[in-house]
Amino acid sequence: MASYCLLLFLILPKIIFSFADTLYTDKCKLGVETLAKKDTAAAVHYFNQSIILYNDAPSYFELGKLTYSYKPIADIGTAFDHVYEAVELDPQNIEYRLYLAFLREERYYDKRINFLQRSYAATDYQDILKMDSTCAAAWANLGRLKAEDFWEYQTSESKLDTNKAIDPTERYAHEGDVEAEQFRIEYEYKKQDYGLLSYSGFVLEDFLQAENSLIRAIKFNPALASSSLDLAKLYYSVKNFGFAITVLENAVKHDSTNKDYHLYLGLFYYSVNLITKSEKEFSKAFLLMNKKERDDYTYNSVLMMIEQRFPYKLESLPGEQVRDIIKLFWQIYDPLYITDQNERIVEHYVRMVYANMFLGSRKLEIAGWQTNRGEVALRYGIPPRVIRYRDDIQLGPKTEVWEYGDKSFAFTDQFKNNEYEFALEHRSQVPINTFEEIKKLRKEKFQEYHPKFEGHSFNASKNFYQFRSQKNKTDLYACYSINLQDSLQGDYYFNKGHRAGLFFFDKNYYKIFESKKSFPFEPGKNKIVKTLYSPALPDSGFISFEILRNNDMGVHALKEKFTIKNLSGGTLALSDIVLADRLSTDSNFVNGFERKDISLLPNPGNYFGTNNLPYLYYEVYNLKKGEDNLTNFEQEITIESAEEKSGFEEFLSSIGSLFGLGGADKITLTSNYQTFETDPQIFLQIDMGEYEPGNYKITLLVKDNFGGIETARTALFYWEK
Repeated sequence: MASYCLLLFLILPKIIFSFADTLYTDKCKLGVETLAKKDTAAAVHYFNQSIILYNDAPSYFELGKLTYSYKPIADIGTAFDHVYEAVELDPQNIEYRLYLAFLREERYYDKRINFLQRSYAATDYQDILKMDSTCAAAWANLGRLKAEDFWEYQTSESKLDTNKAIDPTERYAHEGDVEAEQFRIEYEYKKQDYGLLSYSGFVLEDFLQAENSLIRAIKFNPALASSSLDLAKLYYSVKNFGFAITVLENAVKHDSTNKDYHLYLGLFYYSVNLITKSEKEFSKAFLLMNKKERDDYTYNSVLMMIEQRFPYKLESLPGEQVRDIIKLFWQIYDPLYITDQNERIVEHYVRMVYANMFLGSRKLEIAGWQTNRGEVALRYGIPPRVIRYRDDIQLGPKTEVWEYGDKSFAFTDQFKNNEYEFALEHRSQVPINTFEEIKKLRKEKFQEYHPKFEGHSFNASKNFYQFRSQKNKTDLYACYSINLQDSLQGDYYFNKGHRAGLFFFDKNYYKIFESKKSFPFEPGKNKIVKTLYSPALPDSGFISFEILRNNDMGVHALKEKFTIKNLSGGTLALSDIVLADRLSTDSNFVNGFERKDISLLPNPGNYFGTNNLPYLYYEVYNLKKGEDNLTNFEQEITIESAEEKSGFEEFLSSIGSLFGLGGADKITLTSNYQTFETDPQIFLQIDMGEYEPGNYKITLLVKDNFGGIETARTALFYWEK
């Protein structure tokens, strides 16, 4: 039994047919032959002659197909009448019945008055299965219809009663393992509880019928791509990502050239945080796409999202300039520069697949991302919560509300044909005027993105230190430490080593420098201390500091505005203060850094106790010399509590200071220096033994007695006895 499928539109379900050989009259055969030669008028003539002479089913059927598909004479109603006659004449012909059911679906989408035709089509598929229980095409189409019903009603509420169809995404949060149960892998249908027991009525039944039908369709014809996609989509919609992945991983074994398999897998892998696998699936899909579809993913959809942020029309610019702007946009929002893929781009592809999977308009032949709902999905992500309101089951408008926590969007399907538009308050069932709100958001908050990584985020202490370098540059050190005694980030998570990266961009987001290093695991240590280094010219821009564990892809990332200081001028300047665990003029510390003949092992967390008193290190630049060729400067170090005081404590402190009784939580050390060097290195160890545990602030003030100017730096640290 041969089979073929008619693709109504790229993003919409596939209607599947199955045909059997039958007897054709001479006139009918002539019609088929002339039609093959593209002589449509002659074919119509022969089919009509055959009907007049023989009243034969094949001629009605061929004429029905022609009347539906040939645009100059296309008429769904007439095509339906012809195929209906064919079925009446030959009721056992599955080929005819499949096509009749297909035309019922087309009539349903063509005119609102035909709203019962879709349910009639489902009955047709069920009748076919009574005739042949192994008809994969009937199982596939019946499964698709039931799945569509499930997706339509799974989050619906009626405005006329209090019955609510419970959202299965709330009740059924089991994500499933990629190694799903064997009966799932083999697609053997077993009716069992999916965790939807509290999900009442026909929606649960739709889910189970859809699953049963699609599993059987795949069992009888594993090559049915649409059924594998529909079944995977069905599992995805109830957050059973493991089953969804298993279905398509099996489907890919039968056909690795189906781009939709790879697009869907990209979405599903992303849903379980397998970002790298997701990106690889999207890359495979792009190789299988035509240029237009690939441009929709990489160019047109991005242009739609960002164009209103510009005071001029981007479309008026040369294509290459627009692509450069898009490239810059992706670079700005890339949350991890240390990885091979741009996670923000992967998220965009995920949003595109979701939009095209669920939000397309069948009647208008519009891809999901081009619809109003698709625009919101691209800008703000897959909606965390969706509720649909309807006046009743068959008549009246529908309103769909997407809730994002801090904002909501409403879409109205005025004519109940799944063509949702931004809601106007007076034409919607909820008081949300999305039509007006989206106009402001397109300019003020045109997109939103919360980074998603393969591994969990973890804590790391870090500090940036800046010193004068050569050739008017500044030496930038990024030092970090990780506590391996923490059970959430211990030896196990770092036993395959880690990578770290430091990246700096100017105000226009042009990359100025990057420093990346890989570090092997060092067993037997309680904490990791490492340093990244890069010299750079003074500038203002953005810095990104990133750590990536090799074991589980756990992430620590910081992205913020940053200024590389200019320490090369002629006026008095100070480096940053380094608070270090160790300092030596004799030996080097592998995980620290050196400043001339002084080696430092910083404590990036600035956490000290009696067993590791803090060393303070800094450099002074551009001191003036006197007649004796010596500098003369004063160093004032103030250590004070950084804890917030209550109002009463502040009062007591003020009274105590007034009577000369205060100052217990603050001490100032003053020293005078004379040096031959105009840029001396200064270090000392601070004894905090008499201080109570808590947060403290060090203020360093240096006065150049010859230059008559002063400058200061501060640092915070925690002291624990």
